[in-house]
Parts: sequence; C-alpha cells; structure tokens
Amino acid sequence: MGAAESADFQLNTNIYSDIKIELDKQKQWYVPGETVSGTLFIGQQYLQKGSVSIDLIGELGYTMNYSTDTNSVRTAYHRFAFFTVSKSSITNGEKFNFRLDDNLPPSVNVDKDTYPYIRYAVQVNLSRVNKHRHWIIVCPRVIIPQTNIHPVYFDAFNRKQMRLTGSISVEWILPGERFQLEYKIYNQNQELIKHMDGNISMRAKIRGIEYNEKVMDFVIDDIQETRDDQITGMIPLMFPLRYFPPTFKYKDAKNTLNVHVEYWVTIEVHVHGMNTSLRAAVPLMIGFEPENITFDNLMSPDQHRFSTISMHTKRHSRKHRFHRFSHS
Repeated sequence: MGAAESADFQLNTNIYSDIKIELDKQKQWYVPGETVSGTLFIGQQYLQKGSVSIDLIGELGYTMNYSTDTNSVRTAYHRFAFFTVSKSSITNGEKFNFRLDDNLPPSVNVDKDTYPYIRYAVQVNLSRVNKHRHWIIVCPRVIIPQTNIHPVYFDAFNRKQMRLTGSISVEWILPGERFQLEYKIYNQNQELIKHMDGNISMRAKIRGIEYNEKVMDFVIDDIQETRDDQITGMIPLMFPLRYFPPTFKYKDAKNTLNVHVEYWVTIEVHVHGMNTSLRAAVPLMIGFEPENITFDNLMSPDQHRFSTISMHTKRHSRKHRFHRFSHS
C-alpha cells in the first residue's frame, strides 16, 4: 500500500462546512491494527459533480533544500503516502471502515504547518486538488514494566576544572508523570556561576531528516551569581500531559521509511567566561497510553500541539530516594 512521492504541496485541504466526518470512536486515537470507522456527510453540490472517494492515509512530509543557478536556496516540499486504503465511491450518510496495518509508525509532529512530519487522516477526495482531511492520531500503546525502571546518571567537566554530576530518578515515564533531577556542582576554584537551567527535548529522525522539538524548559532559581565551591540540590519535574510520540524505532519492509524518536534531558550550568559552561544530557524514554491525554482540537489546521512550557524550580538541599510518582 502506498503512493508515489510528490513535491505537490498546494492541495486545498481547507475544512468545508458542508462536509462532516463522524468517527465511531470518541477519542480519535488508534493503535496499529485497529479499524477506523465512521460516517461521511457530504453536501449535494459535491455529489452532483461526480463520484467522491475516501481514503485513510498515513503521510510522511519533509523538505529538501536545493541550490539554484542564481546561488539562491530553494526549498522543495515533499509528501509521501506510505500507507493508503481507499473506497472508490461513497454516498452521503454512508458508513466507512478502514483497517490500519499492524506495523505503522506513530504520529510525529502533528502541527499542520511544519515539516518533517508523520500524520494520519481520513481524506475525502472532492476533486484532484480539493481534499478534506480529518486528522487522527495513530500510535502504539507503549508501557514498560515498573520493575525495569532505574536511575540514569550524568557526569560533565569544563576547562576550568569544574564538575557536574547527578542523575534523573527514572529512565522511563509516561506523559503527566513526575520524576526528579539530582545534581552536584564541584567548583574548587570558586568560579562565578551565573545561573543553571535545562530542558527536555524530543529528537526525531524521519527518513534521515532530523526534527527537534522543545518539550519544556526549566530554571533552577536558587543558583544565581554564586562562587560556592560545592552545590548540591534536587528538583522535581513533570513531563507534560499531552500527546507526544513514544520513544520508538520503526523501519518498513522496503527500508524506504525509517523513524527514530528519542527524548533527552539537558542540564546546563552557565559559568562566567567564554566556552566554560557545564553541560550534560541524558536520555529519557517516554511511553504512551491514551486514557488521560486530551486530543481536543487536533483537527484544527492551525492547532499547535507541541508548545513550549517553562518551569521554575527551587533546589532542595536534602537527598532523595529514587522512586516513581503516581499521576498528579
């Protein structure tokens, strides 16, 4: 199943007020292998123009830059349907059923305005260029047993003989769950530490093209303009309770589509001077279960799902035990 790769990205996929797709499932999240079913309602003006077809598609979108003869850079937008099931004609009020393949990659970057992405939609083909899309999330349920969860450690140095060590309390969490970051700064020469912050980011590689998205930032407010020779602390963090694709690796049978999704927690101690910051990054595996995640407004073409969240935290001087928090 699939379609040829295309650089045609000017298809009109506006939402028509007289076209409505009602899916049978209340939460429009689906697991590979599941059936997507619903009813299509079409205005008479489209039915009078001829046969209307409907598809369930999984689409990869990406960009490539080309140099022109005038030494300028041109960006080409490509769309590649790696999964398609179709119904050649459908009437007003007719039911449809489409089965997803058992092995499909998760939806990645569901923002409708940016590339690269992996997105799924029920698509009504009104004409060659006019298409109505109803977006859905396709993602496997990914949960790792709690007995497999261990802390992850980091250790970093800079040229001023400073050292940053510590750990995150878990290697794997679900969106909405809490974890802890413990750190220790060794500053034997009492260099000026300006501040300390960090972030969680998602890194996706889709067909060799990288996509980076900031999940959230955090700032440790207590560490500002200090020359302390040793600083120890712990901060609580929570991964946002929204849809994010899980840590995932996918390769299709023909090796034409490779997807790798991973998450990293980055901690940075900003030190006075050039190229002196202490920086450490550790992987954090993200699972996925849909029960507590809201998919409202996913179908809006201007909806931005991956917004940045800022978090300010206070450090705690006491040590903590490594454990998982339950949902807040």
